[in-house]
Amino acid sequence: MLSTFSELEPHHDTQRTGLETGERLAAHDAYPACLERIGAMSGQKIQAPAGTWVLAPAGHGFCLEPIAEAAGAAGHQAEEHQAASIPGLRAPASSAGALWLPTEARVDTADLMEALSLAIEQHPRATYWS
Repeated sequence: MLSTFSELEPHHDTQRTGLETGERLAAHDAYPACLERIGAMSGQKIQAPAGTWVLAPAGHGFCLEPIAEAAGAAGHQAEEHQAASIPGLRAPASSAGALWLPTEARVDTADLMEALSLAIEQHPRATYWS
């Protein structure tokens, strides 16, 4: 998963937060090479632009706190915003807040699945039955 910090929740204890964040930071470093290999195998370029918005629904602004804390502890930025004030973001008016994670990459899952499908179709040991 590309979500280095945004999967954390307020009920996660310190040990779980540390373990999960450590694993996701290691994966964060491996993603570019992995996506490049999939792209080379499929002939498709997979974009993984940096930056993810995390929205807190009404009454759940506190859910952004552990995400911001974990990002900061790992030396990554987390910027708090009012969701309604972000140009181009179609957030529900009732959103309690938004958090911008500039180093958390995102990927279009449809593009990724297409590239994975092409890579498998082209692999000499892959067989399909219909």
